[in-house]
Amino acid sequence: MKNPVIIKSFPNGLSIWLDEEMPFSQLIQEIAFKFKESAHFFKDASMVLSFEGRGLSDFEERQIVNTISANSSLNIVCIIGKNEETDKNYIKALQKLSLHQQAMENAGQLIEDEELRAQIKGSGIGTSATRAEILKKLVNIKYLTLNKKTQIIMPTFLGEIIYEVVASAMKPLLDPRLTASWEKGLTQVSEGTITSDEYMRKLDDFVTRRTNLVKQVRNQTALYPAFDKFAGYYKQKGGT
Repeated sequence: MKNPVIIKSFPNGLSIWLDEEMPFSQLIQEIAFKFKESAHFFKDASMVLSFEGRGLSDFEERQIVNTISANSSLNIVCIIGKNEETDKNYIKALQKLSLHQQAMENAGQLIEDEELRAQIKGSGIGTSATRAEILKKLVNIKYLTLNKKTQIIMPTFLGEIIYEVVASAMKPLLDPRLTASWEKGLTQVSEGTITSDEYMRKLDDFVTRRTNLVKQVRNQTALYPAFDKFAGYYKQKGGT
């Protein structure tokens, strides 16, 4: 009897050959057995999946991914289909996400001031734990979008626009040194070096000054080309 499930491993992905004649309910059981037996080999690697030998519906693909997750510690990043253009888009998305993660993890290293660099490191800013919470919040407020099937995170049109506006009108908010200085102030309050009133006065002063500066900015015309450029990357839904 031929093997109904064959797993072929590559450095960053798995190609899974599936028997086209076996009933899907039995095939799921075979997949569960295969990945449970090989869990010690794959460990918690992040993998891209592709399926061969059998056509699958979206529902069946989700069932397979859930079965693999339940019987191994693999992190399934995405599923690559037969469409070459879709394949290229997945790869670009993975590369972009990887760059974003590296940028967040290495944010503190860009700070030249040793004291502030130590502060941002000690506060857990840019770590995998804080990154997860930050990404979750950005998804909730619709600055990012999470594809639940592939787990790929991409910016929304709104997120792109807000980044451009902030970068143009209030660039210090994008500087990790600002976060580090705020964390330093909180640490000083907890240590009794400064009072909470002093900290809040400084914070209020910063917010007031920056808000007044933004009110005086007249950069709408300069931002239109960037907005138009981003708009071309997003599909319109229900009109303009």
